Amino acid sequence: MKRDGNMEHPRNIDGNSSIRDSAVSFTEEAMIVGQSDHVPDSGMPSLGELLEQKERYEAILDGMVDAVITINEKGLIEEFNSAAERLFGYGAAEVLRKNIKLLMPPPFQDEHDGYLARYLRTGKKNIIGIGREVAGLRKNGTTFPLFLSVSEVVLPSNSRQGASRLFSGIVRDLTREKQAQETVRQSEERLAFALEATSEGLWDWDITTGHVFFSPTWIASLGYEPNDVQPHVSFWKSIVHPDDMPKVEAALNAHLEGRTAHYECENRLRAKSGEYRWNLDRGKVVKRDDDGTPLRMIGTDVDITADKRRRNELKQAKEAAEAANRAKSEFLANMSHEIRTPMTAILGFNDIILENTNEPEIKDAAQTVKENGEYLISLINDILDLSKIEAGMLDVERVRCSPHEILAEVASLMKVRATGKGLPLEVALEGLLPEVIESDPTRLRQILINIVGNAIKFTETGSIKIVARLLNETGEVPKLQFDVIDTGIGIVESQIKKIFRPFSQSDSSTTRRFGGSGLGLAISKRLVELLGGTISISSTIGLGSTFSVTVQTGPLDGVRLIASRPKSATDAAGKKDHASEELPLKNCRILLAEDGPDNQRLIRFILKKAGGDVTVADNGQIALDQATAAREKDSPFDVILMDMQMPVLDGYAATRQLRDTGHKVPIIALTAHAMASDRQKCLDAGCDEYLTKPIDRKKLVEMVHDFANAPDTEQEAVLVD
Repeated sequence: MKRDGNMEHPRNIDGNSSIRDSAVSFTEEAMIVGQSDHVPDSGMPSLGELLEQKERYEAILDGMVDAVITINEKGLIEEFNSAAERLFGYGAAEVLRKNIKLLMPPPFQDEHDGYLARYLRTGKKNIIGIGREVAGLRKNGTTFPLFLSVSEVVLPSNSRQGASRLFSGIVRDLTREKQAQETVRQSEERLAFALEATSEGLWDWDITTGHVFFSPTWIASLGYEPNDVQPHVSFWKSIVHPDDMPKVEAALNAHLEGRTAHYECENRLRAKSGEYRWNLDRGKVVKRDDDGTPLRMIGTDVDITADKRRRNELKQAKEAAEAANRAKSEFLANMSHEIRTPMTAILGFNDIILENTNEPEIKDAAQTVKENGEYLISLINDILDLSKIEAGMLDVERVRCSPHEILAEVASLMKVRATGKGLPLEVALEGLLPEVIESDPTRLRQILINIVGNAIKFTETGSIKIVARLLNETGEVPKLQFDVIDTGIGIVESQIKKIFRPFSQSDSSTTRRFGGSGLGLAISKRLVELLGGTISISSTIGLGSTFSVTVQTGPLDGVRLIASRPKSATDAAGKKDHASEELPLKNCRILLAEDGPDNQRLIRFILKKAGGDVTVADNGQIALDQATAAREKDSPFDVILMDMQMPVLDGYAATRQLRDTGHKVPIIALTAHAMASDRQKCLDAGCDEYLTKPIDRKKLVEMVHDFANAPDTEQEAVLVD
């Protein structure tokens, strides 16, 4: 035992002697006896036995895990075990006979002496026998929390001094416990803040008893007071909307049975006001027994009423927008039909005038009508394309096609316009191009025609050049790049982005000077993106512009790279021009179903001029009756041309009835509707092909000729408008 030579040891105040107390008292008596050189035969332990007990006590004291410190009535340290040395950082020799305040930080230092003096004076206990948390001060100056338990020992009086007191304190370091408590406190605080920040209510369900803890946020979110809510699962079930209970129970049971990783369900809960509010309920079983039976589940509730309302509003707005788009598309399609129908007659008869007059003034006037009519049709096509793009209804094909053929067709078509302005149009290849690619040839051709046409329009002098190359870098999707280079007026840098907006050009003066709707480039940009590519511009004012277009080629495995597409035998000989034959439709019996008198006259004129024998029907019912009667007489028509929008019976119904009654006659849809969906609608009704108004006379004659002379077909053809 670490003591300052004083052999006095305390006896417990309650009178029960301990090993320590016995050792003290017996040692003191032995010392007294030793002084008189007489040891009475009283049965007391010998001095050696007492010393052995003392050593045993010291070993026990030093082996204790908790620190033990003993002080006397003056507050001086009498004992300081090994655990105390480790805890406070002092050696026993440094603290023995020093005031206990050495181990106390303020304000405990100031309180100690006053408390000790007051106790010795009054006997009133405030600390003794009662454990409490205080703070300790280490040798290095740091403080730490500790739990102190103090007991009092009264020493018996002897011949030399009266009774005295010692106070023993058992000290336990609370640092780790406090840190753990602080960690828990911070975690709980963070959870509380998180729940408060997200407005989520917390619930904790004891599944075995049905008891549920509902957090204040959960209770308040429904307008209840704490006393209104019964802490039981039955209360929660009572406020779930009856219509939602089946899906709630299904989701909950799926999780309780271990079939889902967590529970989640949107449902309505009845608030105190009687209103049902939408909640997103989430939870997870956190405790199961050895058999897997769920014992405890914790979760959250968040009010999503506002989100649900916004989602419904967005859904309604989306549906309204889609309805508006459909209405717009239908309106544009109908307007297209209404405009194309008279334009068919205007341009058709205008072509007849051009072919049958030699008077310069009349020919010039007719040519002006033709050019402006074609421009009007082009504008209608652009508006329809833009409408379809904006409505998300424009689809592109992915078919095998030849980029060489597309370039040749674009160059052939646009060279006429370029030559008209005195501009040379050149096509150049940088390297080899694939023999075929997977793309939409119609849309790619439309893109190039728009861009080349734009270059021609804004170029007064110089030239136009189309440059094509293959971009096939390692790791990149193969693409074709087309550069359209002009020497035109150029574009200001700040206006480049603007020109891709619908109905926009670089500035108003450009529109006044060069005309145009400003739709071509906007449509081209959207089409390029649908083909997996990009469009960009570089330009210098007064020197010209370069439009660069890329489109994806699709896989090129096994595809040859060639400098130009070799001409086939058909190409070399030239395609057969049926319209150039003297009478390509000679002996061809044609039924024309058309309700418009002007178009009746025009189409009949074109077909009869090509040698056709034409019968006209004013509506679909008459066409059906005439086709049926001709078949019954074994003199079927070779071709039937039928208007899809007619009174009594429209072309769709007439075509379906013809097919249903076994007619295998080729049927060609000739209509003023120009949407891709309209073509498919005609084919679905049973038509074999589809042509749009205004009529391309050459294409019309060629198509009727091809269908009428196709092998293994019933000698009858129907033109359906």
